[in-house]
Amino acid sequence: MKKYMILTLIFSFLFSTTVCADERVSLGYIYAPSQSHFQIVDNTYGNINVVSPTCLDINVDGHLEVNNIFDESFVISMHEKNIKVTPFFSNHWGRERARKTLEMPETVATELIEVIDRYSFDGVNIDLENLLPEDKD
Repeated sequence: MKKYMILTLIFSFLFSTTVCADERVSLGYIYAPSQSHFQIVDNTYGNINVVSPTCLDINVDGHLEVNNIFDESFVISMHEKNIKVTPFFSNHWGRERARKTLEMPETVATELIEVIDRYSFDGVNIDLENLLPEDKD
């Protein structure tokens, strides 16, 4: 029961600060580009309103880790352009990393909330991949 309450709280927090139901979402996913994140956004000519850079990883212990792709000035610049920033939080197909994260939802939820607050993110794009049906609970 506690796990479900924590997850409900997280999703309420995240979705209350992102995009409204009547607002069209045009998300730009940015994954380890050869160009700068700034140039990639500029190349969309104003056609996106949310960017999701891959800057939040899951480390081997299952905890959140801000990776070396993160650039705080990117968040500031996007907000100046009225573009929301919801970074990509991923295990990058590392099944065991995702499983460790799922074993401690309250801890990871706290880590996510802290990093969202610290860097003024507008939410987070959670993508846990390569899990099996037996991982669903």
